[in-house]
Amino acid sequence: MKRISAMAGVLGVVVCVAMRLDAGADAKAPASQPAVKQPSGADTSGTDTSGADTSIARDQYHFPAPTESEWEAVKPDPASESITYINQAHDGAMKLDLLAKDASVDPDIAMNVAVAIVKQLKQQRKDAKTEMVMEPKIEKDKRFAFIIHEKYKVGDKTADQLHIYKSVGPRVLMLTVNTTA
Repeated sequence: MKRISAMAGVLGVVVCVAMRLDAGADAKAPASQPAVKQPSGADTSGTDTSGADTSIARDQYHFPAPTESEWEAVKPDPASESITYINQAHDGAMKLDLLAKDASVDPDIAMNVAVAIVKQLKQQRKDAKTEMVMEPKIEKDKRFAFIIHEKYKVGDKTADQLHIYKSVGPRVLMLTVNTTA
C-alpha cells in the first residue's frame, strides 16, 4: 500500500509538472538563482500537493517542485538541464531531464524511439546482471509521448521505475521516477 501511495503522489507531481511546462514559464528570476514562487491558487495551509515554482535550463522551464515536506532537491542548479528529488524516506526519487536539443518524440517516430530505449535498457540491465522482476515495457498514456515501465531487484528490495517522455516546447522532457520497497 505504501508503494502505491508513493507512486500515486509522484504521478500527481509528474502530471502537474508536464502540464505547467506545457503552459510555459510564468515566473522569472535571475538565472543565477532558482525561480521560487508559490503557484497561483496555492493552498498555503500546508495541504497543497505542489511546492514552489522552480526552474531549470537557465530559467527557461518552470514547474511546481514537489512539496518540501516530502521531497528534497539534490544539489539544485538553475543553470542545469536536470534536477533530482529524493523523498524523505529515501525510497523514492524523481529526476527531470531536458534531453539533447536534437532529441525528438514526435508522434510519427515516438514508438521507434520507445522501442530503441527499451532495447537499450534491457541490454544495460543484462550487462549489469540485474535481476528483472518486470522487463522494460512501453505503456501508453495520452498525456505523454510514451512511458517505459520496468521493475528490478536492488538487493532484497524491488525498484519500480518509470521513464516518462513528453515534448515540451522545442525540447523533450524525460522524467524518471523510481521507488523501492
